[in-house]
Order: sequence, then C-alpha cells, then structure tokens
Amino acid sequence: ANTALPATEVSSVQVHPAGSRVLQLPHRRQQLSVTARFSDGVERDVTSIATFESSHPDVASVNARGLVTGLKRG
Repeated sequence: ANTALPATEVSSVQVHPAGSRVLQLPHRRQQLSVTARFSDGVERDVTSIATFESSHPDVASVNARGLVTGLKRG
C-alpha cells in the first residue's frame, strides 16, 4: 500500500484576535490563537506549535502558550 502523504504547504496564517491592539488596558490578559490554512484548503489550529513573542516586552508579555499580559499603557 502506498502510504505517502501528499505534500502541502502553509498558504496563510491568522492570529486571533486580529488587530494591532489586543489589550485595551494594562493588567489585563488575552489568549491568542493561531490558525493555519494549507495549500489543500485544510485549516488547522496550530496554537500549540506556534512561537509567540512580544514586539514591546515592556508594554506586554506573552507566554509560550500565547497568553498576553498587559504590563503598562503603550
């Protein structure tokens, strides 16, 4: 039996919630989720294998699971 799987590539990635501003106030938390769409049309939640990083770590931190914590206004 042929067990080879067809090659698929990620065609797009979406981070939810969308938008440049996740938290409206400091000291709040927001869970991010990541969805990948593959070249075969399949969409999958890839949050558990995504890597998260804050572009402004003095304003908001994000842990390995995608939980963002606001530290101050920014």
